This record gives sequence, structure tokens and C-alpha cells, in this order.
Amino acid sequence: MNSAIHKIISNQEETKNVRNICILAHIDHGKTTLADQLISSNRIISTHLAGKVRYMDSREDEQDKGITMKSSAISLLHPYIQRDPQNGPPSLDEYSINLIDSPGHVDFSMEVSSAARLTDGAIVVVDAVEGVSTQTRSVLYQAYKENIELTLVVNKIDKLMHLKSDPMECFMQIERIISQTNVLMSNYYTKDMVDQGKEIEDIDSENFFQPSKKGNVVFSCAYDGWGFRVHDFARIFSKVFGMKEEILTQTLWGRFYYNAKKKAIKTKPNKENQPPMFVTFILKNIYDVYNVVIENEIEKLKKMVIALKLEISPKLVARKTEDEKSSYEKFALIMREWLPLERSVLDTVVECLPSPLDAQRNRILQLIPELHELQEKENEEKDTTQTTAVAPSTSEDEHAKKFLVEMRNYRRELKRQLLKCDHSDDTHTLAFISKMLAVDYLPSVFEAKERFKKNQTEENGDDAEDESVQEKDHLIGFARVFSGKLRVGQEIHVLGPRYNPHKPDQYRDVTTITSLYLMMGKDLIPVQEVPAGNLCGVGGLEKLVLKTATLSSSAFAPIFSAMYFQAHPIIKIAIEPQNVLDTPKLAEGLQLLNRADPSVLVFTQHTGEHVIMTAGEVHAERCIRDLKEKFAQIPLVVSPPLVSFRETIVEDENNPTKDRVAYTANRQCKITVRAISVPQNISTFISNNEVALEKAVAEDFDLDIAERQGLPVLHKLKEEFEKAGPKWAKEWDNLWSLGPRFFGPNLFLNHIPNYENAHFRSISERMIHPSARVNTQNIQDESVKKLIHLDGGFVGGFQLATKEGPLCAEPMFGVCFAIKNVEFLDMDTEITSGQVISAVAQACKRAFNSSARRLVEAKYYCELVVSQEYIGPACTVLKQRRANILEQDIEEGTGQFIIKCHLPIVESFGFSDELRNATSGECTPNIVFSHWEILDVDPYKKMITMDELEEFGDVEDKDNIALQYINNIRKRKGLMVEELLVDEGEKNRNLSKKK
Repeated sequence: MNSAIHKIISNQEETKNVRNICILAHIDHGKTTLADQLISSNRIISTHLAGKVRYMDSREDEQDKGITMKSSAISLLHPYIQRDPQNGPPSLDEYSINLIDSPGHVDFSMEVSSAARLTDGAIVVVDAVEGVSTQTRSVLYQAYKENIELTLVVNKIDKLMHLKSDPMECFMQIERIISQTNVLMSNYYTKDMVDQGKEIEDIDSENFFQPSKKGNVVFSCAYDGWGFRVHDFARIFSKVFGMKEEILTQTLWGRFYYNAKKKAIKTKPNKENQPPMFVTFILKNIYDVYNVVIENEIEKLKKMVIALKLEISPKLVARKTEDEKSSYEKFALIMREWLPLERSVLDTVVECLPSPLDAQRNRILQLIPELHELQEKENEEKDTTQTTAVAPSTSEDEHAKKFLVEMRNYRRELKRQLLKCDHSDDTHTLAFISKMLAVDYLPSVFEAKERFKKNQTEENGDDAEDESVQEKDHLIGFARVFSGKLRVGQEIHVLGPRYNPHKPDQYRDVTTITSLYLMMGKDLIPVQEVPAGNLCGVGGLEKLVLKTATLSSSAFAPIFSAMYFQAHPIIKIAIEPQNVLDTPKLAEGLQLLNRADPSVLVFTQHTGEHVIMTAGEVHAERCIRDLKEKFAQIPLVVSPPLVSFRETIVEDENNPTKDRVAYTANRQCKITVRAISVPQNISTFISNNEVALEKAVAEDFDLDIAERQGLPVLHKLKEEFEKAGPKWAKEWDNLWSLGPRFFGPNLFLNHIPNYENAHFRSISERMIHPSARVNTQNIQDESVKKLIHLDGGFVGGFQLATKEGPLCAEPMFGVCFAIKNVEFLDMDTEITSGQVISAVAQACKRAFNSSARRLVEAKYYCELVVSQEYIGPACTVLKQRRANILEQDIEEGTGQFIIKCHLPIVESFGFSDELRNATSGECTPNIVFSHWEILDVDPYKKMITMDELEEFGDVEDKDNIALQYINNIRKRKGLMVEELLVDEGEKNRNLSKKK
């Protein structure tokens, strides 16, 4: 293995022979099993254990649950035979394959994003029976957003053969899967063009995955280690029929038919029900091998083995199988020898996925948007002349212009080097860390080699001593080098996601790289340097990087764009140590967890309570286990999972909104506010584009006025106001702020008389000129001057009100507050911003309480695949958990039913286990976060009329689910709850009378 590692390290310099890939799929579709087979090709694990050992799942809970919870990387060697198109002798090249295995569970979708950011291509695995599932769509979209090339592996062909006795039905199911994936990719492309306002080009929906023309589809059984491409059978039959391999390659997939009499290929069948060539030449041959083995036809099997030139023991071929299990094992052995999976998949990776050199030309400007608008070298002199032509008025201006010229020159040179993936010694270094990885051991060079040998021995079944020592995990950066080289001992700039070169003292640290590692699954191999185009682990950054960072050799470097995240933290868990003296250890452990897990949020509430937010129930279990066993290593007290809610108002004809008034503390300023419900399209748009809006309203981002005016999110938000109707289109110029945090889905409008656009700064003005201030010298009206002076106080009060609503101190959603009037009762009395903040917050909450109040709950999109006999029990479970069933359809070709529904997240805890129990283990739900939806129950409705009292009684609050949620949240937060402590009671009477 040492020679193989040496070859991998030496091959890193040959950028054209490097491939950075990840494996993406829905849960249980075979990602890690496929990774095992590819790893076995390098003899890291035995071929007999491949598919069973789950080498990339190094965590104990991953092995226990049978799911992948983190992205893990490994480097492999692949000898690729390059065939000469002129029929000359083939040549052999060795390729380095940097492989990342990513999770398929929705709770860990951020791990998928971190893997996709570092790679140039992906293998998408789809179960041949289940087809395109929920998470398959999600990972396809994540890969599309990261602009990486894709190959498709249709896995579990053997399972399809068991269900489909007819090869034609098997072909139709595979064809349906490929068609669905192509349509999905086409839809993503069309949506992206529409969102960008670009003209949609005509695109063939079958252009993405093509088994014949592109050769980027593999058909496999990963568990048994066999698979093939159309090209493999084209090579075989070109020799049998004397036809050109290229022609067979183009026609073995699709609706092409072979005319045996004329020995010609036709596009129309010669007779009714004639199968296409893929069935005739490929599937029927595989079915024949399967049937011969199952039926113990030994003589036919011997002829097949000889004809296929397979190196299989004659004793094994002649041995009769006694049961179905042994027959299937024999069939799997023959198929693995005939069509080895690792060769088909890795050949596809080499041929269809780009090298770092080709990939960075296509995607680097998308990853670093700040380089996109840079002028090329021919305009550099012109820009410099224009910059220095005007004499500076001060030394500060001269220094600023000099700084700007130096930065632009540096970035132009960096851009050229990035496009070439240049790794020469004098090249600028630029790398990206997509996450911090927790490892239990940081080895030296000698220790790493010895440990790697030991782990290899253990994985192959030999006995080994357990020398594990309990110690806290170390954090290393999971990185990709895009330009130059990373070297041990090199001084590097660590740039945070909000770094601005004009403010170099903020979000920047300078450190020295202490160690670099070649990542080999759970093992780390120390190296001295890593050139551009390769993946590595970076040591020495444990206290400097929070989730992601850009590494650069200069402070002038631009930062990488934010990664696309499908799921966001939604479940809260309160944590405290069993022993109060362990609180410092818990705080330290939470900091490490926050750095190491890209999906978790850690914060401390104003009550001093430590809280983590996770993406789901399984993710929460992993975080708690990591805290107990790795980061804090103390016993913990953990609260039940808590789900975030939102508070909103709805329009109610019986309860129209009214103006509400609040006074400042000195009673000298009267503020009138009205609460209005925000149209759904506006609140949804803001909620879906919070990252872009945060960038637009932040002052510390490096955007000039022209760039801010061209921000797409600003124009799109205005379009949403216009879509909501003429009334809301007029309100665009009155939009004061968004909230909470200045980019939330609530609106703050200015309806104050005489405080118009000439003086008041709307949100569009704030986005374009974030640091500008209104000049009050020419303003005569003293009240307007006072309003301008207190402008920040009004916005601050709105932010405070929307951060914690009056129902249960949860953030507001889709609420608009309009300041109708501000009246100064005494112009000579000073009013502070703090007084205004309190008064505005109080007025907003009063206006909110005067409207029809509702809770907003988070919902999952859920898909169930269940047989007909278990539809009833499955629907019963869904009904008990308030699921809204959207659709029930039979899945073509399988006889199973698909149930699609929206499930409240608050009702999802224990849902999977209950569903499996109700369906005898047959049904497992596929869930993904969908949207926020109003819970249409008035939490404070009182029965007044005789009809209402007769129907519901006077204790309706017992069945009011919204009120139950509110009371539970208020109790947890220590807020006042109005409830009866005793519903029914009797007077205590003494049994004996006093004498």
C-alpha cells in the first residue's frame, strides 16, 4: 500500500490525470456499497467484504443505523486503458480518483453541499426498483447549482430481475428512470434561465444522461460487484457480428431493432412486440446466465464460461447449488468475473467527468463571483490611467486608489491562474474549506503508515489488538486547492465568509499551516505539499475556521460564494450538564461542535440556556452523541426536541385590523401603528432569498453603488410587490425595512404624513447607499428633522417586535406594520432612540394582538411507497399526525402505491418507527423540508353564541391544538400561562366534628 500511496501523491502534479468526484443518492440506494467496490479495486479491502464492511462509514452510529452521516474522502488509483482509434496498440495511463462518499439522508444534506463544492463531477446512484426518489431530486438540484458534471448509475439491477421475469419490462423501468432524471435536469436548467431573466435556449431533455452517445450511464448491482455500460457489450458484439463498435455503441440503447435476416439495424421493429437491441443483446444474455445457474444446467454453464473466457475454478462451475441463496452467490461470482463493476464505473469517471483543469474553466467564475466582472489584461493600462489621471485631494484618497489598483492587478493575475489550475511554485495560493472534519487522531508520517497497515489488516478480517485511547477529537479543514500549492509551514490568510479586502482587520486571520493530510477514509496520511486540483486535510485551523473559509496567500484575495443548502436547522434542543461544575466543558464542546458540523446552529438564550438547532431528528441524535463522546465528554441532560414556530396574522372580516397607539416613556411622543397581513408571494420570496437579501443590506460587503443597483434580488423583490397588486406596488417606495435581522419576511412601511421620500430612506435606498445619511440642513420642519434623527429607533423597534412575537416569543412571519402617524407633543423635550425603540415595539405588538392571530408551522414533504395491503394502516398513521395527503398513485411497473403528503414537523418525532410498526417494517418515509404553513386554528377563539356552545361546549380550549402548542412553548420559556390548575374539585371536610 505504501507504493500505491506514493503513486497517488506523485500523480497529484499531473492535473489532467486527476478526477475529483462525489457519490450522490437517496438513502439506501447504494452509495456506500458502490464506494466499497471502488475501494476494493485498490486492495484496501477484500473483494469478498466489499458491500458489507461499509468502509467509508467509520462512525459507530453509522454502522449501527446503516446510513451515512458525514462526507468522507479517499484517494484511489485507476489504471485506464486508452484505446487507439486507428487500431494501434492501447496505452496505459494511471489516474488519481479523489472520491467523496456523501450522505443520502435529508438531515445531512449540508454534507452533500460541502462534497459537491470540492468536486468537479458526481456519480448519481438511483435504485432500479424505487426509481427517482425525493432526495434524488434534491441532490440532482444541488449538483446543478454547483455546476458539476454528472454520471448516472442505475443500481440494483438484480433486484429488478427478481421482480421482472420479462427482460422487456426491466428495460422499460430502466428507460423510465433515465427519462425522469433527464427531465429533472432540463427543468432545473429552464428554471435557472427564467430566474436569471435570460432567454431559454432549446435544449433536448434527453441530453444529460445518454447511455449510448455520451456513455455516462452505468447499469449495476453494487452489492455483488458487477456492472456494465453499453460500450462493454458493443465491444463484445462488434467482434461477433463484424460490425463497427461505434455503430453498435450508438444503437444498443434506445428504440433500435436488429434484423437478423438482413443483418441490419432498423429504427422500426420487423414484427409486433419485437424487443429493442438493449433487450436482445444485453438483458437476455444476463437473464440466460441467471436462469442457467438457478436451474443447475452445468453443461450450458461450462460453455458460457469458456465462451466468455472467465477465470473461474472448474470445480465451482461444476458444483450444483442446493438452494436459492447458494445459486445467487454463484451467479454473482460469475457476473463479477465477467463484468467487474469498478472497471465500468471508473472508466466512465475518466471518460465523462472533467479534470480540474477543464472543470475550473467552466465553474470558477461561478464559485467566485467577484472575479466574473474583472477586465482582462488588455484593459488594465486603460483602467490604471483613468484611476491615476485625477489628482488626489488627500493622502487618504491617494492611498485608497493605490490599494484599489494593487488589488485589481492581483485579482486579474489570480483569475488567469485559476482558469489554468496553475500549481507552479510562484503561483498565488487559493483554497476553499467546505467544512471542519473531526478526527480522533493526528498521526506523524511513520505512525500514519503503521496505522494504515493495521486498519487494512482489520478490514480484511485478521485479528488486531484494540489500542484505542479516549481523547477529544481534533478538527482539520476539509479543503480543495484551486490555485498554487499548500505547504506545511506556509503562512496563510484565513478569510471568513464575510471578509472584505477594504476592511482587512475584520474576518481575517493569519496563521501557519502545521500539517497537511492525504485523506484515506478514516486514515490520514501526512504530506508536505498539495498542488492545485487536489483535495486534502489542513491542520492548524481548529480555532480559526467556523464551518467554511477561504485560504489565500494574500489579503487581496476574493472569497468563495456561499454554498447552496437544501435543509436548514429547524429543531431545537436544550442541553445542560448533569454536574453544574462541567458547564465550562459543555461550552467548549459546543464551540467544537459548531465548528465541526456544517448543519448545526449553537447559541445561548438570554436565560442562559444552551440550545442547539439541528436539521432533523437523526441529526439531533448524532449531535448529542458527538457532544457526549467526543467534544465535551461529559454526561448531559437533554430536553425533548423542540420545533420552531412562527407567528402571523390573517385577514378576518369579523375582526378587521385597527390602529394601535403607544407612547414613549416620557409621554411626549405618540406613535400610531397598524398591522396588515403580507401577501403570500412576497413573504415566500423573502423567506427563500434571505442569503441574498442579507448581502444586499449589509454594509461590510465589498459592493459599489453600480453593483448594488444591479443586484437581482432587489429587482425581483420589487417585481413581487407589483405581482401582489396595485396597492402593494405603490408601497414599494414606502418600504422602510425588513425584519427580523433586516432580511426577514416581515415588512415595515412608512405612512407618516410629511415624512416622504425626500427625507425618508426606503429599503431600496438603504441597499444601494448603505452608509449614506440624509442631510438635514435645508429642512425647515422641526418634526421632520426629529424623525430623521430618530429614524434608526423606528427601525430598531420594528426589529425587536418581529424577533419575538406576543403569542409565544417566536419570530413573526408575513406581518406588515405601517407607521400611520408620529405626533410630538412637546417639540422642546428630548426624545432618545431607546424610548422610540420601546414605544414602536409596544405599538407593533398591540397592533398584532388586535388582529386575527395564528401560528405558522414548518412542514415536511413526505413520500411513502407502500403495498396495497398496508395503505389503510399507513393513512391512519398520517391522519393521527395531522398530515395533509396530496396524492395517492400507483407506481407504474411495480404494483406499489405512492402516497405524497405534507407532514407537520412538530408531529414527525417517532413517525418513522410508528409507520414501520404499522406496516410490518415494509414502509419507510422519505421526507424533506417543504415550507411554512399557517395553522388555521384561532388559538383564542371563544364560544359565544348558543349554537357554538351547543356544538363545542365551553371547554373548547382543551382540543385547540394551536393553544396547546402556545402554552407548551410559553411554559418552556418561563412565560405566563393562563390555565386552570384544578378543573373539578371537592371541598375537603373533616371526618370528625370539633368538640
